[in-house]
Amino acid sequence: MNPGKKLNLSLYLNPAHSAADQRAAGALQQWYLGLRQSGSERDDVSMAMRTFHRSVYLAGLQLHLLSPRLCQHVAESIGREPLTLAELTAELLRCELLPRVPGMEAEEQEASFSPRQLEQIQLLLSHARASGETAREVAGEAHEVLLDSLLEAQQAEFAQLRGELERLRALAEQQALQLQQLRLSGRAVTGAVESSRGSSTEEISLAEMAPPTEKMQKVRQKGIF
Repeated sequence: MNPGKKLNLSLYLNPAHSAADQRAAGALQQWYLGLRQSGSERDDVSMAMRTFHRSVYLAGLQLHLLSPRLCQHVAESIGREPLTLAELTAELLRCELLPRVPGMEAEEQEASFSPRQLEQIQLLLSHARASGETAREVAGEAHEVLLDSLLEAQQAEFAQLRGELERLRALAEQQALQLQQLRLSGRAVTGAVESSRGSSTEEISLAEMAPPTEKMQKVRQKGIF
C-alpha cells in the first residue's frame, strides 16, 4: 500500500439489531448536531470531524492490535448505559482482558465499592427508609382502624345495656302496678267477707228469736192468757 494514499472509511451501524449500534448512532448524531450548532467556520467543522473520526478509529485499531477480545468487549460495552470507566476497568480485569498491576489488588480491597455500586447502595437504602416509613404509616392506620372498631363495639355494647336497663325498669314498674292492684283487690275481698259474716249473724239471731214468738201465738190461741 502506498503510504501517501488517503483512505476514506465508512461506518456501518444497525440500531435495530444491536444495542451498541443504537447507542453509537445516537451519540454520533448528537455529536454532529452539537458541532454544527457551535457556530464555527465550515473549515473548522470539517477539520473537527476528520480529527474525531481519526481518533476514534485509531483508538479502536490500537485496542484491536493489542487484544482483539479486549477491543470487541469494549466495543460492545457501549450498549450498556451508564457505564463508568472504573466499572469497565474492573470488568476487564475480572474477564482477564487487562493485565494486573502489582498492588492493584490491595487498592481494589480498599475501594471495595465502585461509584456506581455506592449509588445503588444509597438507592437501596432510600427505598428501605421509604418502605419503613410506609410500614409505619400502614401500622398507624391499622391502629386507628382497630381503635375505631373497639369504640364502635363499646358503643354497641353500651346501647345494648341501656336497652336492657330500660326493659328492666319497665318490668319493675309493671310488677309494682300489679302488686298495688293485688293489695286493692285483697282489701275489697276482706271487706266483703266481713260484711257477709255480719249478715249471717243477724239472720241467725232472728231465726233464734222466731220460735218463742210462734210459741206465744200458739199459747194465745189456746187461751191460756
